Amino acid sequence: MHLVESVASVSQLPPRIQEYLADDTLRRPKMAFPTPLARMRSQSKLLESDNQSILNALYTLQAHQTCSTALFGNIICGFKLSVALGCDYKDVILDPEPLNRLHPTHDFDVATNLLNLASLSHYDCTQYVCSQIVHLLNTGPEDGKFVLWSCDLESEFNCILDLTGCPLLLGNLLMASDLPLTETSQPMAYRQVVEGLILAHSSYTRVCHMEGITSVLNISRSLVNRLLDCCQWPLMVRLLTGIGRYNEMNYIFQILRDNDQFEYLLGKGLDKQPQLMSATLEFVRRDKELFSLVAHHFSMYSELGALYEDEARAELGRLLLGDVVGGVTDLIVCPHNTTCLQTAMSKYTDATEHYMQAKKMNCAVSSMQQAELIMVQLSMLSNTSAATSVPCLVNLTKSQALMLVNTVLNCEQAHVVASAYAVALDWSAALYQHCVLKGNSEYLQDWTRHHQLTKTLVLDIVHRFQSEKEINAVMEGNMKLFISSVSLLDVKYRVASQLGFKDILQNLLASPDMAYLKDTVWQSGFKKQVF
Repeated sequence: MHLVESVASVSQLPPRIQEYLADDTLRRPKMAFPTPLARMRSQSKLLESDNQSILNALYTLQAHQTCSTALFGNIICGFKLSVALGCDYKDVILDPEPLNRLHPTHDFDVATNLLNLASLSHYDCTQYVCSQIVHLLNTGPEDGKFVLWSCDLESEFNCILDLTGCPLLLGNLLMASDLPLTETSQPMAYRQVVEGLILAHSSYTRVCHMEGITSVLNISRSLVNRLLDCCQWPLMVRLLTGIGRYNEMNYIFQILRDNDQFEYLLGKGLDKQPQLMSATLEFVRRDKELFSLVAHHFSMYSELGALYEDEARAELGRLLLGDVVGGVTDLIVCPHNTTCLQTAMSKYTDATEHYMQAKKMNCAVSSMQQAELIMVQLSMLSNTSAATSVPCLVNLTKSQALMLVNTVLNCEQAHVVASAYAVALDWSAALYQHCVLKGNSEYLQDWTRHHQLTKTLVLDIVHRFQSEKEINAVMEGNMKLFISSVSLLDVKYRVASQLGFKDILQNLLASPDMAYLKDTVWQSGFKKQVF
């Protein structure tokens, strides 16, 4: 008592008690501040001067006390209140009505200690807290928030529930309070009704009381109709997000959409509620315009990428196709197809950007490849003069893509198509088709700008040539042109000898490269064989 009455300091306590205080093995209870604001206010006073050392001493003595735990707890509460309120300890501890000292602006620790000193029953304590909440709601918010004892009722209401210890009773009292539930005709008064229903729902949810939750939902449905009549869209959204039962209250989504007020769901701070985000996206999934709006608001770049991909595929589905030639469908050359392809390419480009923002690189690469594929298709359409159709590069199978790569497309186009359809390029087959069978010398020139003819590749093409059942003069001439372009002298000499291309051999023997052949091929010998 001397400590709390400031008659004696900690250093003046008897030696036996000093031994208790010096016991380092004793774990002193730590003060708990349930809210940041309460922590800031209470610690600033309790840590002044010797107040904290006195409090630590009281906790230590409480651990060794032999008297009533409740009595010692009241002593500690009285001391903390005397420090926090700046009054005499005796005035606090002997006050017959300690709750008269409690104001809504006090911090949570002061409220807890005063309620403890009042020694109220659970019912009386809960009823008192409910009356304070109702008074606060009727008074109105301060800076847009309802704050009771340093607790923001929107985000820290669980602290109030812990204080009462009877969430179910608090919910019932709030529902039976004098809040103007649905009877009011004043639009501004609906704010306190909405907040009261949210707090009652939180109380019922704390103890999983389904009957109470159902009651709140039923009253909320009726309240929403009144809010609709008054065009109170922000309060409607507050009721939806505060209760948080989006499946049961999805009618609010529909009301907002029907009245062109859906942007209220995308207000400041609502993007931090993942359940609202999921429920909103699920509701607007079939409405592309709203889906895009919601996804942009919640920065859901992956979903936006998928949306743009779907739109691109839809555009490609509108293409006008022609006949099937050589196993591949033709694409008709017309302005309609050009417009569809340009739109689809733009959509795939947007999808790529959003996938990159979502850090989904595989999806981004896939969309980029589709955009490049469409660019190739557009170039084929624009480069036609008299043709009425070109091979369609969209929606091919792997076998169709490989056939086009080997027989129709140039080198750059082949790279794009092969990447878009994930097919392995067989350059020996492509070179043989374009250079030997079709005599396309430009193809080989384009190919050698980015690749090199290796020994394996040349021998594979020679093997294909030798495997032909009938070789005409044109094929032979094309093969000679291909062999002439081989830069590997030993390979060129061996292949020309094997195929009997004497003109190529004579050119080699007459060239300065003959000395190299003497040192390589002629030294090791040459044995005619089929490659």
